[in-house]
Amino acid sequence: MTYGQEVPFSSSSCDQNTTCSISTAEGVTVTTQVSINGGVTLRKRDITDVELQAAFNIGATYTFSKSLSYTVTAGQQKILGANQCGYWTFIPYMME
Repeated sequence: MTYGQEVPFSSSSCDQNTTCSISTAEGVTVTTQVSINGGVTLRKRDITDVELQAAFNIGATYTFSKSLSYTVTAGQQKILGANQCGYWTFIPYMME
C-alpha cells in the first residue's frame, strides 16, 4: 500500500484555541403532483344580452402535491489548543 498525493479541502485551515470542523451534505428531494380539472358549460345558441344571464358555467380543480426530502450529513471536528494549527485534507491510499 502506498499513499497518493494530498488534496487539502478549500477554506479548511484552523488557528489555535479553536474548534476546527468540516462537514459535507448531500440531499435529494422528490415531488409528486397530481392535478384533476373538470368543467361544464351550458348555454343556449345565439345568446342575446338578455339570455346571457341564463348562461351556466361550472369548473372544478383538485391538486395534490407530496414532497419527500432526504439529506445525509457527515462531519468531523478537532479542538485545537495553544500553539496548534492545522487544516483538513484528503490523503488517498493506493492498493497495488
